[in-house]
Amino acid sequence: LQGCATPRAAAPVSSAPTLVATPIFPQQDLRCGPAALATVLVPTGIDTTPEALAPRVYLPSRRGSLQVELLSATRQLGRVPYRVAPTLESIAAELRAGHAVLVLQNLLLRSLPRWHYAVVIGIDAQGIVLRSGAQRERRMSHRSFVRSWSLADRWGFVALRPGELPGDADAQRWLETHAALEQAGRGAEAAAGYLAATRHWPHDARFW
Repeated sequence: LQGCATPRAAAPVSSAPTLVATPIFPQQDLRCGPAALATVLVPTGIDTTPEALAPRVYLPSRRGSLQVELLSATRQLGRVPYRVAPTLESIAAELRAGHAVLVLQNLLLRSLPRWHYAVVIGIDAQGIVLRSGAQRERRMSHRSFVRSWSLADRWGFVALRPGELPGDADAQRWLETHAALEQAGRGAEAAAGYLAATRHWPHDARFW
């Protein structure tokens, strides 16, 4: 999928705080992938910019960034890309834990897509708050956001420090996330995640 270029109705979801301290990196020249990735990495302590990330994730021939490139770059920089469950409640749980959520949207049609990466920073009764493009706080109704997110298969992730648990912790997704870290040669980060898992899920033998 390029980074820029049957929807389900939104289920009721409780509010989550708006993470106002989340940095803003205005998108330039279809580079919403590097901008969105910098937005979620900087709060974890990674000193980076969209310009620094572009060589890792931006593909000029595709005029955008592939999802796999964003996940890979996050691992290479020593952070853990944890996929969120495909629900607004999962996004809300991450926001309550202080984690902004990088999401992929399709702003047009399934047959005529317009791909766009944005970062969810808040949910309230009026809708979804995003860092998107050049907008510091873009607001979308729950219905409009869920439509655009559903047309992109509800894909999204949070960037975590090694050993840091997500707001919506799922044992199977945690195991898959850290197996991918091992395969990428990030053994230290994987070990920190497995150790955290033995404390959170002490009776799950897979993490031991």
